[in-house]
Amino acid sequence: MKKSGDMTIGTLGMYVLLGLTVLVLVYIFVIQPEGGFNKVADVEKLKKYLPNESLIGADKIEATPTVLPAEHLLAIKSLKNAINATLQSSKKDCFTDYGQLPDLGHRGTSIEFRYENGKTIMSVYGGVDGRKLIPELTTEFNEMVPCVIAGSNDVTKGFFKKFINKEEGVTSGYFSPTNYVRLFYWEGEGYTAGVGGCRNGNRIMTMPPSEENWFYDQGPNKYCDNLEDGGRFFSPDNKHICFMPTNWADNADEHGIDNDYISSTENKGIPNRISRGELTQC
Repeated sequence: MKKSGDMTIGTLGMYVLLGLTVLVLVYIFVIQPEGGFNKVADVEKLKKYLPNESLIGADKIEATPTVLPAEHLLAIKSLKNAINATLQSSKKDCFTDYGQLPDLGHRGTSIEFRYENGKTIMSVYGGVDGRKLIPELTTEFNEMVPCVIAGSNDVTKGFFKKFINKEEGVTSGYFSPTNYVRLFYWEGEGYTAGVGGCRNGNRIMTMPPSEENWFYDQGPNKYCDNLEDGGRFFSPDNKHICFMPTNWADNADEHGIDNDYISSTENKGIPNRISRGELTQC
C-alpha cells in the first residue's frame, strides 16, 4: 500500500515538470524575438488600429469627381492645342485663333497659367466656389512664357502702332512677359451708361488671388469683362503666348487695347487685318 506522502511527492514532481515545460515554451515562442507567438501577438496588437471591415461598406463616402460643363472642356482643349501649335510654329509676330471662351460662370471655371523654372503650368479650377483644382486637366508647356498686351502705356501704344495702325519703326517693347495669368468670370454690380460699373463677363488678371479673396476686383486691369479678345492670342516669337486684355474706350492704355480693334469689325482691327492678309496667323 502506498503512503499518502508518496502521492504528494509524485504530484509535486509532475507539477514541477509541467511548469518547466511551460517556461521553455514561453521563452521560445514569446520572449525570443523571432518566436512564432511573438509575431502573432504583434499582428493581434495591430488589428486594434485597423478599420473594422464590417463597417467600411456602411461608412465609406465615395469622392465625387468635379465635372465641368462640356463647352468648357472643349474650350480648354482648344486653347491647349492652340498654344502647342503656336509654340511649334516658325512664324513670328503672329496671331492664333484659340476659339472664344464661353462664359466661365460666376465662381465657376477658371484657367491659370503660372511660369516657373523655364516652363508654364496650366491649371484648371472648378467645383464648389470654383476653388477645386482638377488635376487631370493640368498641362505643362515647356519653354512657354505667358505675356499680356497690357501693363503700361508704352507697351499697348507700341502694339497699337505696329499691328493696328501698321506704322514702321516699332521693333520691341510691345508685349509684357508675366509669371502669372488667370482667366475667369466676373459678375459685377452691373454697368450703366454714363455712370459706369462692372459688366458681367470673362476676365483676365495678372495678379494671383489670395486664399481669402479668390475672385477679386483689383490689380492692373480695372475693367471687369476685359477679355473681349475675339478668341485670339498673340505670339512674337513662338515662345511668349500673349493674351490681349481689352478696354472700352481708349485706343491703348495700361489696361489693354480698345475691344473694337481686338474683337469687332473695326476696319483696321485685328480680325479684318488678318482676313485681308495684313497680319500673320501662326
